[in-house]
Amino acid sequence: MIFFACLLFYLGFVNLMAYRVFADDKQRAIRKDQRTPEVTLLWWARMGGWFGAKYAQQKLRHKSYKEPFRSRLNIIGMVHSMTVVAIILTLLVVAVTPHSNPFMQVSQMIQDGWQVGPPAQESVLVSLRPPAGRP
Repeated sequence: MIFFACLLFYLGFVNLMAYRVFADDKQRAIRKDQRTPEVTLLWWARMGGWFGAKYAQQKLRHKSYKEPFRSRLNIIGMVHSMTVVAIILTLLVVAVTPHSNPFMQVSQMIQDGWQVGPPAQESVLVSLRPPAGRP
């Protein structure tokens, strides 16, 4: 439970910081002052602040038409989404699998009788390709 609380705190902080960095860069652009590098803006999005960055981009109308920045920000969002889906699917598979613990699987295989030594039956590999002729 503490893990999820820390994760939510981290994501909230990073999204707030991403929004703040975008807003600061927008103000600097209006004042014609030194700008925040795009690498820094994308870094905050990559660290988990994609929602804050995207919200700032839309609300402040900041870098919403600039390519390749817009595409890179969208790719970061897609990667984050795919990562979340992969984690959820992994958790679902682990929850459904009867022996989700790999150590339990190994101990069960040992109890079922792993054989040490040669296999009980010899297997022969047969090729279905015709023999190669010489040119």
